[in-house]
Amino acid sequence: MDISQLSQSHTKVTIKGKIIDISTIKTFTRFGSPGKVAVAVLEDESGKIDLTLWDDDTSNFTVGDEVIIEDGKVKEFRGVKQISTGNKGSIRKV
Repeated sequence: MDISQLSQSHTKVTIKGKIIDISTIKTFTRFGSPGKVAVAVLEDESGKIDLTLWDDDTSNFTVGDEVIIEDGKVKEFRGVKQISTGNKGSIRKV
C-alpha cells in the first residue's frame, strides 16, 4: 500500500518507506515507568506521513533508513495523520 492511500481507519497496514526526518526524543513517565517517543517523517513515491517511534525504536532508526512497517495502525493526532506499530505491529530496516 502507498502512503497516499492510508486513511485513519486502516489497521494491520504493511508499508515501506524512507525516514527523511526524526524529531528530538522526548521522555515521559507512564504508569510509573519511563518511556520515550519521537516522531519521524516517512516518505514513499506517493507522499509522506508521520511515524511515531516508541521506546527502543526511538534510537534504532536514523534519517535515511529504509523501513518496512508490518501490522501498522493509522490514526490522527492533533489533526495530523500518523502511523505507528501499535501493540502488535513491527518495524524493521530493509
